[in-house]
Amino acid sequence: MCEYHYMWVYTTTKWNLHRIVIYDFKPGRCAKYPKEFLKGFTGKLHVDGCSGYKSVIDDEPGRDMCACLTHIRRKFVVALRVNTNSNETKMLKRLIGLLDDAFRFEREFEEQTVGERNPEDARKMRQEQTKPVLEKFFSICQKIKDGNYTPPQGSFAKAVDYALEHETKAKTFLDDGNCDIDNNTVENSIRPFVICRKNSLFNFTEVGAEVSAGWLSIVQTAKVNGLNPGRYLKWVLSVLPSIRPKSNLDNLRKLLPWSPDVPADCFARDLEEIRTQNLDK
Repeated sequence: MCEYHYMWVYTTTKWNLHRIVIYDFKPGRCAKYPKEFLKGFTGKLHVDGCSGYKSVIDDEPGRDMCACLTHIRRKFVVALRVNTNSNETKMLKRLIGLLDDAFRFEREFEEQTVGERNPEDARKMRQEQTKPVLEKFFSICQKIKDGNYTPPQGSFAKAVDYALEHETKAKTFLDDGNCDIDNNTVENSIRPFVICRKNSLFNFTEVGAEVSAGWLSIVQTAKVNGLNPGRYLKWVLSVLPSIRPKSNLDNLRKLLPWSPDVPADCFARDLEEIRTQNLDK
């Protein structure tokens, strides 16, 4: 019997018209679980550096991977914290600064295109601004690896190896404005589950955990679409019993968070209300 159980999380990108967050409870972290969930899906997947995702990408023609620049940056930040060599510290700060430039370009573009983001404009911006910065970053990493500089040790060496290992996939987003620079969107969706982990201890059966995953999917999807999850759930539960038959997808679609049938009072008044919403109220 598997000793550990896991809650897999899948999301759309943060600028999708209809944002979705799905929690999928599974009795392990084998690659077969995302393969089952993503069967038939083609496109690009944002993932972290777990080696098991390679087979998920290769399993279906038409898939590609977007590696996470935040994970790459994090390795260098950790190295900087523990490094005492002044020359290596300067090099680490330079490399982190280059990655920070890439994130700054993304942030400035998003601020300039609120409500009217064009994927092609994003791609052009990345080709003109971000690509040269990342080419410089990986070029320095390669020179370090080749011994052009004093070979680093410990966490610095590990950071360089990690960056070069994921270089190709870390550049995928440069050619597609629909992709993101990192997978922070899904990581942010994991946090609510982590916070309520103690409550999850009361899931004595796998079926109970699966049900919890379903409820959490509804709540978080409501939140990312600007709804007050408490009021939204109250409305859904009041309407659902009257829908016959339950297999009628057209009727069920009317309950989705982006449906025009969602009452106006289900929408949150501001972001703070979404963040602090107490479902008991």
